[in-house]
Order: sequence, then C-alpha cells, then structure tokens
Amino acid sequence: MFILGSRNANLDQKKFIKYLCNFLFGLKFIPRGKTSLKKLFEKSKYFSYNYFLLCSKVRGFKDKLLLNIYKLDGSNYLLDKKYIISNIKYVSSISKIKNMFVEINDFKDIFYFLDNKYKSKDEYYTYKLDSNNKLSFICKDKELGFSFNLEKVIIC
Repeated sequence: MFILGSRNANLDQKKFIKYLCNFLFGLKFIPRGKTSLKKLFEKSKYFSYNYFLLCSKVRGFKDKLLLNIYKLDGSNYLLDKKYIISNIKYVSSISKIKNMFVEINDFKDIFYFLDNKYKSKDEYYTYKLDSNNKLSFICKDKELGFSFNLEKVIIC
C-alpha cells in the first residue's frame, strides 16, 4: 500500500515515513509533490490496495505527526482512523536496517491495515507497546532504536 506525506512535507515527516517503510514491509513511499489525492487514490485502487496512508503534521505542534488511514469502501477511500504520533526516536541508521533482511511478526490492532502476507510467523521484527503507549521495534530482544508514542487514536 502507499504511504505519503503532505504536499509541503518537512524533513521530519519524510524521515518518519522512510523509517516506517523499512520496518513495515508492504508500504511504498510516494513523494506527493503537487499530485492530487484523487489521482493517488485512483492509482492505489488500480493496484488493489485496501488501505492508503497519509502522514501530515499536527497544526500548532511542531513535534507531532498525524497518520491518517484511509480504507477502500466500495469505489472510494474513506478515512478510517487517525493516529497522533509524538516523541519519535531514531537510533539505528536506515542502511543498517535495510541490511538485516528481516520480516515482521506479532501484529495486533495497531497495524491492522497491512496485508496478511506481510505478517510473518518468523521471529524477526516485532514491536512492543508499553504502558506509556510507546511503540518500539525490536529484533531478537534488542531494541532497534526506532520508537514513537501513540498519543491518541481517533476512530472515524
């Protein structure tokens, strides 16, 4: 499925999207530019993607991002959920992550939008959600350094 930033995406948005694409297989980053959402929705429908993700900044908060999840309903994409994300941490470099060639397992309700083929049973990437809603990615009991807080989930 596609994930993209807002039209005037800042470096924080682009970096978050690129890290998320490396941890969640099946996401494809598309630089939006001046392309309308309608054209991108049509392209997503052409590839038979059931979900579409859009990352943008939260107005008034410099350090928070909003991850909108659109779901295909008939012939249109409708807003399904919104995640407000904060306290994003990057420790491992993207090149180090790409060289691991691992897949994800143990998905719960957070990444419900990924296809089942990307939910591997192998013991590679997993994530943990602690009591403070901090989501961290781990590999064989070692934190990989990419984490963020899920501040709020808005069901539309």
